[in-house]
Amino acid sequence: MVTIETKQELKCPVTGMLQLIGGKWKPVILYCLRAEKRRFGEISARIPDLSRKVLTQL
Repeated sequence: MVTIETKQELKCPVTGMLQLIGGKWKPVILYCLRAEKRRFGEISARIPDLSRKVLTQL
């Protein structure tokens, strides 16, 4: 089981991971980076719906 900072136990590890990672775009970016390092422009090109401003802030 995953324990979150609030000490709430979750039965689903995926739910726990999403709570730890948080945000709309972070899981998508992590998926993009799963195999190798990518430059800022490569990430931006691979996720066209993600604005460059939001990517910079993450």
